[in-house]
Amino acid sequence: MELWNNYKTSVCSFNTFDNYFNKQQEIECLKNETVNLSPFIVSANSGNGVTHLMHAICNKWINENKNIYYIKSQTLCYFIKKIKTQTELNNFKAQLLNYDLIAIDNIEYFYKKTKTLKNFIFELYNKCNERRIPIIFGCSNPNKDFTKTKSNLKSFNLKQIELKPLNGFDVFNLLKNLCEHETLIPDNLIYVISNYNGTAQEYINCLISIRFKSKLDGIDLKDLSSDDIENQFNIKKYFKKQQFRKCLHKMQFEFPEKVINKF
Repeated sequence: MELWNNYKTSVCSFNTFDNYFNKQQEIECLKNETVNLSPFIVSANSGNGVTHLMHAICNKWINENKNIYYIKSQTLCYFIKKIKTQTELNNFKAQLLNYDLIAIDNIEYFYKKTKTLKNFIFELYNKCNERRIPIIFGCSNPNKDFTKTKSNLKSFNLKQIELKPLNGFDVFNLLKNLCEHETLIPDNLIYVISNYNGTAQEYINCLISIRFKSKLDGIDLKDLSSDDIENQFNIKKYFKKQQFRKCLHKMQFEFPEKVINKF
């Protein structure tokens, strides 16, 4: 099967544990674990760091000279559908079992898929357990995690890792680190953005958009107060929930010392 023989694992080398924004205890354990990694599934709503974490794990193993296989479920389904015979399917499975780690992202894509597709995952999971090959899954829509449905729950024995939503201080710290060498982004802008409930991608998209819009319009963001930034750029439009964090809204920040010292 030339189709899947030529597939190259695509892991973003930038996504590491060093720049991962979620510091909950389970993540720290994953950061320190290599040899005895148990099968698990990490889940959170899209944009909250599932793929970044999957890449971080893969990059850690790559740096330790391990042979990893990372694939998105959409691509995996495509390969399986293209395979015509049981022999080819067995060969594909055998090739996967030659890796030190198998990482399958976007497992929600298998939700309500055909029995043939789901059986491939069941069999691969069982073979990995038999050979003690770590297999991990990523799910960016917990409502469609097919491994947790009543009919499939007994087929899997996976550790469940649910990523917690970021709090305001986590967001501020993340954005502050990203803007370490960016002189045109003041702390006031980061503070306003951090007050919203959103995904990591929404925070970054908002930051980039405001940065370029202000430059295009000749606006010096450093001359604007937090309220001026909020009103002039209509920050809430960048977030689906448009929910403001009232707990942070009441706090009086003096940048940069008081905020940064909280981390």
